Amino acid sequence: MILMASCSSKENKMTFVDTQDSEFKVGQVWNYKTRAAETNSTLTICKVEVVGKLGKVIHVSIADVKVKSPQNKDGFATKIAHLPFAESAIKQSVSNLVKEGVALPDYREGYDSWRNAVEGGKGGIWTISVAEAVAAMESVLNK
Repeated sequence: MILMASCSSKENKMTFVDTQDSEFKVGQVWNYKTRAAETNSTLTICKVEVVGKLGKVIHVSIADVKVKSPQNKDGFATKIAHLPFAESAIKQSVSNLVKEGVALPDYREGYDSWRNAVEGGKGGIWTISVAEAVAAMESVLNK
């Protein structure tokens, strides 16, 4: 499920504020409850912020996935550069902290597109588990 945001006027302009008020910190790598074929997959925390009515948003990059993707020459994508999640969805998904202070993957293009969509009232965040979101993305890519 995706929680959508809307803002209809300049008075209701969406706010984006970085926060340290989370157990999740930028540069952390976590194991999470993966899909069966992706047991080595991890997620990296790229940004933590409070976004208007969406609340606390945890932006992640996911490595070592195997998502069917007709756009890729070998038929699979092995990483997802950016996904925005509700903090509660990340809490239910992660299993253990692997490391901290890692260099961030290149997530900015995906983040910027997402932010523009939210500011336009057309963006949202995932409220389901990471594995469910990866499966949903795969389903959309292969329609």
